[in-house]
Amino acid sequence: GSPSLGIFVVILPMPPDPHLIALGIQQPWAELILRGVKTIEVRSQPTQVRGTIYLYASKRPSPLPDAAAMVTREQLDLETLPKGLLVGTVEVVG
Repeated sequence: GSPSLGIFVVILPMPPDPHLIALGIQQPWAELILRGVKTIEVRSQPTQVRGTIYLYASKRPSPLPDAAAMVTREQLDLETLPKGLLVGTVEVVG
């Protein structure tokens, strides 16, 4: 199967660290990660990266029906969610 990573979210108010990488995630998934609703991210390629990375909210929202369902379930306003910028940091574990 696809590799999955456990994600522990920490939001740090600091200027961007040029040594940290960023993971691009479409909305509403980025918001749901920051809220602790989404705790696992599955990617097609495994990674050896562990530790703190930036979470980047992609410019385009997810077109998936599951994304629309989560917007409704979590009562989010997709139009007002941040897009095209760093929104926080996450701790990649596992």
